[in-house]
Amino acid sequence: MEKRPLILAVDDEGSILELLHVNLAVEEYDVITASDIHLGTREQKPQEEGNGEGGVGFQWQSCTRRSLAGWAEHVRATELADRFLKEGNQGLTDCEVLELLFSLVLPNDEYWKDARKCTMHFPNLRGVMEAPSEELLQGGLSPATALCIRLAVEIATRVLKQKVERGSSYESSQEVCDYLNYSMRPLSTEVFRVIYLDGRNRIIETLDLAEGTPNYVAVFPRQILDHAIRYRATHMILAHNHPTGDPLPSRNDKQITRDMVFLGSALQIKVLDHIIVADNSHFSFSDEGLIEKYEDTFLTLRRKAVA
Repeated sequence: MEKRPLILAVDDEGSILELLHVNLAVEEYDVITASDIHLGTREQKPQEEGNGEGGVGFQWQSCTRRSLAGWAEHVRATELADRFLKEGNQGLTDCEVLELLFSLVLPNDEYWKDARKCTMHFPNLRGVMEAPSEELLQGGLSPATALCIRLAVEIATRVLKQKVERGSSYESSQEVCDYLNYSMRPLSTEVFRVIYLDGRNRIIETLDLAEGTPNYVAVFPRQILDHAIRYRATHMILAHNHPTGDPLPSRNDKQITRDMVFLGSALQIKVLDHIIVADNSHFSFSDEGLIEKYEDTFLTLRRKAVA
């Protein structure tokens, strides 16, 4: 027996006040005269044996207009959840993703309101997830919604960090870039981070060594090497962010990278990469061939010095 959700609101005279089917497939429907507001399930009955009769029947129960709206939003959330489980988030708009997320913590008649506030206040889903809690609350969102957003962000950051945390093996530069992009891109000031690794490319420690202004951070080679020697690291990945949005390295960025490659080579501590995280992209000294270039320069200078 097939059942289809159907909401029909009528007055005492039988006039239709409201008909909602919550984006579900509904074919033709009958007008049912009743007092107050009713909700029901449209039920396709099989043909009864002997009399050839069959068709559409209705089961109704009385409710208030508020509970009617709540029932509609419950059906809406269920439909979004079904689509997400079947298709993933690719089939959902930004607003629908937020509706589904908020429906887990807010009542049926409230979650969609906060989702629409988000789409009106922020340009896209990323803007919502990267906004500070204070800005979310100023935008009219409930404390429960703001908490839900911050928790979702922190869970994603923790999962990415666990892929590159102590004891993990460095196997994919993409995993490191994903973690750095997600964790450093929202920062409003430049932060210099170093990932220390052992001889088997297992991550020993990840440290933030310096924090600066929105367009500059000062870090000294001795700071970086002190920790490398303390942890007995044989490899390092340098990283910092550019809150201004431009991933291209400055002259100082190139200088510190070159110095670290030189000093690391002398101490047999290899710099694997220096990654600069910006708004929508990143810059990799390794991918651009600059780490190899600096290593070749160091070897050339050392040979000349020995000669």
